Amino acid sequence: MERKKKLEENATLSKLLQELGTQVRTIRKRSDISIKDLSAMSDKGEDKISNLEFAKVDYRISLLLKVVDALGYQVKIVPKSQIATGKDFLGNNYGGKI
Repeated sequence: MERKKKLEENATLSKLLQELGTQVRTIRKRSDISIKDLSAMSDKGEDKISNLEFAKVDYRISLLLKVVDALGYQVKIVPKSQIATGKDFLGNNYGGKI
């Protein structure tokens, strides 16, 4: 039973990392910013940004915060009960689940 719970937690984390990476990539592309430019803006390596965008590794939260800040955004934690629209900040449907 404990193994099943751990696998479910890992799947949830993986999905969250993928969604965050997709949002960062979408913002970057909509802002017409290359990975190279974002690397210079955030003082983080191109490989780290690519890994973040494609959720290739379990990256540090400091990397996410630095990159998001360089794009002019912030990470915000809100209660699930306040997520009523079922859409992310880009207007994409996600059903209130991450």
